[in-house]
Amino acid sequence: MSEFLRRIASLAYDALIALAIALAVGVVFIAVRSALVPDAPMRVTGGPRILLQALVLLALAVYFVWCWRRGQTLAMRTWRLRLVDARGGRVSVPRALWRFVLAAAIYGVAVIGGVYVREHDQAPEGWLALVPLLLTLCWPLWDSQRQFLHDRLAGTRLVRA
Repeated sequence: MSEFLRRIASLAYDALIALAIALAVGVVFIAVRSALVPDAPMRVTGGPRILLQALVLLALAVYFVWCWRRGQTLAMRTWRLRLVDARGGRVSVPRALWRFVLAAAIYGVAVIGGVYVREHDQAPEGWLALVPLLLTLCWPLWDSQRQFLHDRLAGTRLVRA
């Protein structure tokens, strides 16, 4: 399997793990909210929705930064990849956090664009949100070290474990 496909597979696996974390946080949030406010509707809107989104983002940041600091997420371990800094050393917490912010911005914009396209299927602007995603997924094809764009910007790189 080519390195590019290995990285894409790891990315897809990490996306499933991120989805599971988000769902778990959502279930706990709804359970706690229902216990504290028995008459609260199941649909979360307004301030509680913003709080839920912040909690999901925090949980994802903790998971990924913790794993990257150790060198691998579960997906990276499965696909035998390791995250290192530009010199091949262990990734620092600030660098892992910066990588998370960059990746969340790139992939988050794509998710928001996908939701927008689903709600407004005739609007072309939602498709523009996919440009950063396509750019970062295609970046390894032109990068001299075959790294994703967020790795290049964060000063990290994926290597074979």
